[in-house]
Amino acid sequence: MSKVENCRVSEQESGQKIISYLKRKMGRNFPDSGLMRLIRTGQVRVNKRRCKAFQRISTDDIVRIPPHQNTQKVEGPNKEPITIIFENQDFLVLEKPAGIPVHSGTRQLDTLVSRVHSKFQDTKFKPTPVHRLDKDTSGLILFAKSYSWLRRMHDIWSTPDLRKVYLAWVEGSWQDNGLKMQDKVEKKYHGVCTEEQGKTALSKVDCIVTGKDFSLLKIVIFTGRTHQIRFQLAKRGFPVVGDKKYGNGLKYGQTMLLHSYKLSWPEHDFVLLPRWKDEFNIPKKIP
Repeated sequence: MSKVENCRVSEQESGQKIISYLKRKMGRNFPDSGLMRLIRTGQVRVNKRRCKAFQRISTDDIVRIPPHQNTQKVEGPNKEPITIIFENQDFLVLEKPAGIPVHSGTRQLDTLVSRVHSKFQDTKFKPTPVHRLDKDTSGLILFAKSYSWLRRMHDIWSTPDLRKVYLAWVEGSWQDNGLKMQDKVEKKYHGVCTEEQGKTALSKVDCIVTGKDFSLLKIVIFTGRTHQIRFQLAKRGFPVVGDKKYGNGLKYGQTMLLHSYKLSWPEHDFVLLPRWKDEFNIPKKIP
């Protein structure tokens, strides 16, 4: 059981709802119902006053966090490296390897978040992922180093100001260059997506290499639905090579060949080629 903490809100933490601030302080696994009870009964206070769950906090506010049982999983020191593509005072651009999840799950303690938090353990606001990539997807991923920047990116994430481009090797000979894909995507049982009453997913596909058995595609996504690219390509008969949910899995001895290749927004443009080898190597320049 922890002791009472009186925490001063830093500039990087300012602007959060009190319940979001508590989850970051007390662990993602602490139940929301428990947080609401602590707030409702006045055990959590801001500047010595009772507060509401969705009240926003500001720089130099003092937040009282009562004694509690921390349910965050103990992950221990993490010595696995992270590859930083770019860093400034607002954000990190990282290279996510295939095979590691972004967030922790039931059977997974080694995550990209845990590696980042291990490296930045002394910061007030632990770098937080702006978006998600599937466990077996590699490539560029953004982490915010302040809550204000996290909100800013969420505000523009689905607007034309932000461009998200992926590369994928798919099974089959792709012929429909410039295809615009529009589907309804809904996450269903066991993490598999269907089209039943789902949200609209928009993507555009250009073919870079067309072969007899495989094709290399460049996909621009305009929305961010779960498994969007994987679902849309598999639906058209071109599953991503190595896709265990929508394709033929590791039939060809590879991990899933889907890669977050480019992220750009005003004044920033990041590109990262995948580390694929042998027959799935790619041109050094992508049109």
